[in-house]
Amino acid sequence: MTIRQVIHGGPAQANELFAKLAETGDGAVKTRERLFSELKAELELLAGLEETHLFPVLRKRPGTKALVADALADNKQVRALLAELEGMPKEGQDFSSKLAELRKVFQQHVRDEKRELLPAVAKALSEEEAQTVAERIEAGKAEAEEAKREEAEKQRAEAKREREEAEAAQARREEAERRRAEAKRE
Repeated sequence: MTIRQVIHGGPAQANELFAKLAETGDGAVKTRERLFSELKAELELLAGLEETHLFPVLRKRPGTKALVADALADNKQVRALLAELEGMPKEGQDFSSKLAELRKVFQQHVRDEKRELLPAVAKALSEEEAQTVAERIEAGKAEAEEAKREEAEKQRAEAKREREEAEAAQARREEAERRRAEAKRE
């Protein structure tokens, strides 16, 4: 995967989550909470991968320092809006309005990356350097996906264990009740 593909493809999942959130009604609080949690994780992942793998390389180049500063400011603004949204009740117009503001800021950031950062990366980095950065970002995404899968599996296993414990406790109660009834009959 090339750096161009990484930068162009990165926001796709976030945009899908924005769209799903926008489709929810004010009464769908649990759905909004779940989707917002996924959106927050996705936006934090994208920003973190940029800040860890791309920006340090670009800071070393004189022609891209200002672009990195702008992108970092964008990431900071996105995180501030995420923090506001996280603390808000998920029903009502306030949440929807703040979400629309976040979406606008994020989409402007994506446009800036495509219009300004990507061409600067193409000029500042050799093909090999750009490929290395792209591979590191992809590896970071893969690690995050694996961690998400492991966490989901852990939650499923915990839910199964709790369900089995509840069923065993219910079986013990039923057996004790059966014995009491039998002893009463005798």
